Amino acid sequence: MFQCKYYQSKIGNSPIQEIVAAKSHYGAAKAGVITNSRFTDKARQLARENGVTLCENVSSYRVGKQETPYSVEEMMFYDEF
Repeated sequence: MFQCKYYQSKIGNSPIQEIVAAKSHYGAAKAGVITNSRFTDKARQLARENGVTLCENVSSYRVGKQETPYSVEEMMFYDEF
C-alpha cells in the first residue's frame, strides 16, 4: 500500500501516520509514501520505526506532448528499517 504526496515543501509526520494507520486497518504487508519533495528528519525516523518505505524526489517526464510518470524501477526508494 502506497500513498502519493505532491508537496512544495518538506513532508512531516502526518502522511507517515496516515499510512501506518491504513496499513493496520487494511492488513497490508508493506506500506510506503512516495513524493516529489523530501521528508523531514522526524518523518524519516517515524517511518523507520514503523517499517514504512519512503521514496522522494520523484518527478515525471514528458514523452512528446504527454506527461508520463516514472516507472517504479526508475524511482529511488529509501527502506531504512
